[in-house]
Amino acid sequence: MSLFVGNTRATQIAAEPQFQLNSSDPDTVRNTLSEVATLFFFTCAVQANALAYANQQPVYLYELLLGCTDPDNAADPLCTSNGEVCHEDDLGMVFGTCTSPTSQQTTLSNELMARWAAFATSGNPNIAGSQYLQWQKVGSSTNLNAIRFSANSVVNDTLYSSICGPIFGSTIPFNFELFN
Repeated sequence: MSLFVGNTRATQIAAEPQFQLNSSDPDTVRNTLSEVATLFFFTCAVQANALAYANQQPVYLYELLLGCTDPDNAADPLCTSNGEVCHEDDLGMVFGTCTSPTSQQTTLSNELMARWAAFATSGNPNIAGSQYLQWQKVGSSTNLNAIRFSANSVVNDTLYSSICGPIFGSTIPFNFELFN
């Protein structure tokens, strides 16, 4: 981990209770590193930037909980088990190119394509008259209005609130905070 975040931050991360290795998991090192990397480099960093820009422009935040396995991830058991959605697994959903999609994937893919098209043309991902959840812009750290897209999408106001903000971005700064 120190290769990615340096010794000081790696030590801080390893000391956090959320990121302790699980002795009953035979792949605990990889699973823990994957969780840390996802939260630190993607989820929490994007959330921090969304909050930083929310008072300047409308910002919409989401998390994809239903994807379709990208060919790059097909041989990775971490990406093909337990309903995991890995990096790139959103591409087939957004562009409608999933191979043999389930009905749930097709339904969500249609929604994502419609929302991206609406956002590209109007700056707003909501589609008037649709049955989709209304997506409000990011307000604050306790009012993220993030949609967690899945077969049963929901709005979440505090994604990973015990980690994003109190740990990543505060106790443990992001790279963009250190090298600004």
